This record gives sequence, structure tokens and C-alpha cells, in this order.
Amino acid sequence: MSFINEQVEGFQLSYGGLPTFVYTADVPVAMAKDGTALLAHVALVTQRLPEGNMQVALSSVTDSAHKARTPWMRFIDVVDADGSHRASLLFERRANTSRDFVLYRLVTAKAQPSFTTAPLE
Repeated sequence: MSFINEQVEGFQLSYGGLPTFVYTADVPVAMAKDGTALLAHVALVTQRLPEGNMQVALSSVTDSAHKARTPWMRFIDVVDADGSHRASLLFERRANTSRDFVLYRLVTAKAQPSFTTAPLE
């Protein structure tokens, strides 16, 4: 299995905060009848702990057949939306017929959604 369209971005979301990494990639899982690759989409957010281990804060895997149940998460950028000097991660979530945008805040070991837009169709 090979990953394509891989991207890794690193951030420090707050002063003195843990290094945070966002990894996104696509994985060819099958071939369509027209010869194009059917892809699974992967999004992973990790933080490096002081002892050097990586801790998963958010993960998502989906493909076009399952986007109604698990939307495809496309990383946009980091944003300090409330002026707290602590950045949040902005993702676009795409389902089959709609999409929305979500800010995820990393205060604990797991990313928590702090704001979600209304679905756009």
C-alpha cells in the first residue's frame, strides 16, 4: 500500500505548547471501472510528548463510499479565532452532499471541536 498526496505540517499551537503535527494523505484502495483510482482519505493529528513519543489527538479515515457516515477531513490551517493566543486547527469536513467547517482545540490529549459551521450544501 502506498500513500499519495502526502502532506505533513508542524505547529506550536500555544507558547510553550507541545509540537503538533497534521498529516494528510490519500490511499488508493481500488480501481473504478473507468480506470481511475478510488481513494481513501487519511487525516491524523499528533503531538510530540516531552519524552519524545507521539500521541494521536485526532484521526479520520474515509473513502467516497462512506463519506455520509465519516466525512472526509481536509486540513485548512491553524487559527487563533478567539484571540486567546492558543491556535485551533481548522478542517473542512466533506460528506456526500454537504460540507461544514470545524475548529478543533487541543487542550487535552484529544482534539475537541470548539466551533462548527452550519452545513453547506
